[in-house]
Amino acid sequence: MAQYWVWSVTNENWETVRSKGIWATYDRGVTGRLKKGDILVFYVKGTSCFKGIFRQASDWYETTEILWDDEIKEKKLKYPYQIRIEPIQLGDANYRDLVPKLNFVEKKRYPQVYIYGTGGGPVNFRRPIEEHDYKLILEEMQKKPPLIVPTSIPPFPPTPEHDVIRDMIYEIGKLEEHISQKEYPIDRMFLNVVWKKILRGNPHYAFEIQIGGNFYQALTKLKHAWDMWRSIPVLVTTEEYEEDARQLVEGSFHEISDIIRIINWKMIQRLFELEKEMASLKDEIGM
Repeated sequence: MAQYWVWSVTNENWETVRSKGIWATYDRGVTGRLKKGDILVFYVKGTSCFKGIFRQASDWYETTEILWDDEIKEKKLKYPYQIRIEPIQLGDANYRDLVPKLNFVEKKRYPQVYIYGTGGGPVNFRRPIEEHDYKLILEEMQKKPPLIVPTSIPPFPPTPEHDVIRDMIYEIGKLEEHISQKEYPIDRMFLNVVWKKILRGNPHYAFEIQIGGNFYQALTKLKHAWDMWRSIPVLVTTEEYEEDARQLVEGSFHEISDIIRIINWKMIQRLFELEKEMASLKDEIGM
């Protein structure tokens, strides 16, 4: 069963939520509570309104991208745990007008305490709200939708989720009899997947999956893996971003331009299907 969560967000970070279809937190503990399929209701500070309802469309994954307004201002990563979200409803639902009807606001004289918070965790003291409250907010938003739905709101993408692609690469490695490992540490960062020849050896292949956003961080990790271990760097991306990635490699990362593999995720999916088919056929004929 989906749970319903309320998050407070600044106006600046709301624009990122709305345009990019992502959300993030600094609290690893939160990632164990919110699951794929849960509903996120965003209250925008300074507006007195709930502005958007989204469905959690991916599992949590780690990011090194500096994206949010306060991260950019402080020039450091603050929210390393990220999810993709898809819009359900945008609009204006005035919080104060709804307070008398909202069950989660127990002390009606002090309503602000229930929506106080930041990107650390959901508000309402990190507790989900009831479906009754969610429906009240949704219905109010439907009465006051935005005059123009922003064209930047991404549809739910046909590309598989980041973690789905990661898991396919991991399984391919195992089927190919590599020692396959996910979220492999490299200094203070993590590579999405590595393949090794021996357990205690260095990675032979290093994989980063980038299906949008900042390629610089992903390529930095891959170059570092090459410099440290001579791991063959592999960047998995989409058709939309392949050319951008190649241009970046030829420029800032020209040292690995002759070594790196830039692969469309569809090739990974196809290879995964073929590997599974071959493994099944070998089992069937007893080889």
